[in-house]
Amino acid sequence: MDLDTIRQASISRLDDAADKSGSKLAQSVSPALQSDKTLTYVIPSTLANGVYALTLLDASGTSITTRINSADIYWTQGDAGESATPGGWLRVQGRNIARTASARLELTAENGRITTINPDAPDIWSARFAIPADMRTGTYQARLWNGNGDASTWQDLGSITVTEKLVPPQRKMELRSNPVDGPALDDTARINAALAGLANQGGGTLVLRSGIYHLSGGITIPEGVTLKGQSRELVNLIWNDMDQPPPALIEGYRNFAVEDLTIDAQRHFDVIKGGFDAQGKSWTGGNFILRNLLVRASAFMGHLKADDAAGRDKALTLQERDGVAGLRLGGNNIVVEGCDVISSNRSFVLNEVKNARIEGNTFTNGRNGWYHIGGSQRILMEGNRIVGGDMQSTGGGIGNLGGYALSADMLLRNNSFARFLSVDREAMTTDGPGGYYAGTLRMLSPTTFQMSGEMGRLKDRSWINAGLFVLGGRGTGLVATVVSRKDDIVTLDRPISDRIDDASIVTITPMQENYLIINNDFTDVGAAQIYGTGYRHVFAGNTMTRGAGIQISGRRYQHPQPNFFIQLLDNTIREPDLTGKSELAVYAQQFDGNTSILSLGNVVRGNTLSQNVMLRVAGNATTIPLLQGILVEDNDISQTDIGITIGAGVKDLTLRNNNIAQVRVPVKGMPQP
Repeated sequence: MDLDTIRQASISRLDDAADKSGSKLAQSVSPALQSDKTLTYVIPSTLANGVYALTLLDASGTSITTRINSADIYWTQGDAGESATPGGWLRVQGRNIARTASARLELTAENGRITTINPDAPDIWSARFAIPADMRTGTYQARLWNGNGDASTWQDLGSITVTEKLVPPQRKMELRSNPVDGPALDDTARINAALAGLANQGGGTLVLRSGIYHLSGGITIPEGVTLKGQSRELVNLIWNDMDQPPPALIEGYRNFAVEDLTIDAQRHFDVIKGGFDAQGKSWTGGNFILRNLLVRASAFMGHLKADDAAGRDKALTLQERDGVAGLRLGGNNIVVEGCDVISSNRSFVLNEVKNARIEGNTFTNGRNGWYHIGGSQRILMEGNRIVGGDMQSTGGGIGNLGGYALSADMLLRNNSFARFLSVDREAMTTDGPGGYYAGTLRMLSPTTFQMSGEMGRLKDRSWINAGLFVLGGRGTGLVATVVSRKDDIVTLDRPISDRIDDASIVTITPMQENYLIINNDFTDVGAAQIYGTGYRHVFAGNTMTRGAGIQISGRRYQHPQPNFFIQLLDNTIREPDLTGKSELAVYAQQFDGNTSILSLGNVVRGNTLSQNVMLRVAGNATTIPLLQGILVEDNDISQTDIGITIGAGVKDLTLRNNNIAQVRVPVKGMPQP
């Protein structure tokens, strides 16, 4: 705010020296665009790539210096979830994390001893640091230097805990299938009894020897017990066709594992359910592993008539309104790796998960099936394949469906998404409708305010961790987090009373922040999109072929929901989807009574659009700017009718260095002043 008061600016490149301060000679720069909310400067070409210091001087002589390209920490995650172990790893996520191999993570023990660790490889989005095998357990203060910049660019990570690696009980029990020349006996009771027996002895592993195991009921994995096959190819658990299948074929709550099995089922509900407390009706479990599982579950086996198939589909949705799932998981510290899951409806659902690693899996959505990560935090989802397996299957997404107040800290990297051909077909969407409050605030203290505007449909749910966005008036662009709410009084996580006033317009809505959507491949899909609230997300290095594009939209999604500070970098989009439309779009959608912005501070840089793909920037309002402060730079656009469309309701647009070729209309429309 108040950027129109800035009168001078200078920039310098900081020396690459973690242990001392220094910089090259500062150069004066003039703004290419200046307003209350936006300053645009071009980095002088004489400066090498690195970390810069930008100093701003206002009319009163007050100066402020900010660092550009220093590490911006989103979250940390260890091999044990919230902690790391000796010989394990710590991952650091955000922007500009490890720009070079010289980046350093320092862990300072309580006695002052410092352990310095370099990253496995340079990685600006998510760098992995190997914890030494001889590292002592305890709490460490962590800080990071990203390989560029001087000593002033270290970033604090807070406290990091190193804990002993949990060693599962070594006790083993083996079980064989019934004799091949005997009747197909039911193995359900035998397996459950063996699992319970191991639990009574303090835990261990039940190893199923090679064979086919027939089941008619659910299997429950007690705490401290692993169910493991001799190998995925040699062990088949087959659930016979049932009129009334159990709610879950395999279920566990906490401290369990299922590994190296093939699971076959006809009519079924959830296949594997983990982390759910049935008595408390909450996802409070966790600390479990699903590894190297093959799931083939189809409720539509056999020669079914149309009415029979429809009846089976109805039974699935009666059990779970949004469809049953191959994996339905929740809780803390979850690992799913190397699995191949086909389900009649949904492939996987994560609810209220914290600290999960989902890696190297294939998930296939069935009829009316879609994937979802809801109300979760700190998810590493890498190297997975998510595909539609039915003409009525669709895509899915991450967000706050179900009324969650917070969804945050997601890394979706190197995944492939393909063949979503039904319903909205979203490759990835951030749905989370509704909100808590929209209006103005009256200050009671620097962090406490009285509300007198419109309460949203989520007003009776928990407000903790919801996001407050200032959309209009003084302080536009400010974001804070709700700590508590009682009646018409809301308390925030930090003081903002000096930055807003009684006329500032705010919205309080479920928060979605810090999504890193990196190097994914999307083919034959709908949009990958931010639909409503989005804060500090990045889409970078993704490739889309025959998709609806990457779209960022602020709107009223049953409540005013903005998107602030989102970056679209180095993505490639080619060929339209089956509707004939594909675009890279940043836009806002006007609604009755709105007088405020819905999109602020977004960057569209280095993208390649070709073969009938357009770039669109639009506020969709003729009288006020809904979209403010956007940079569209260094994009390559070719072989399409319209290169860039600038719609109404756009303010403070910087449009520069875009390469537009083989296009009928290079730029259509112009921003309002």
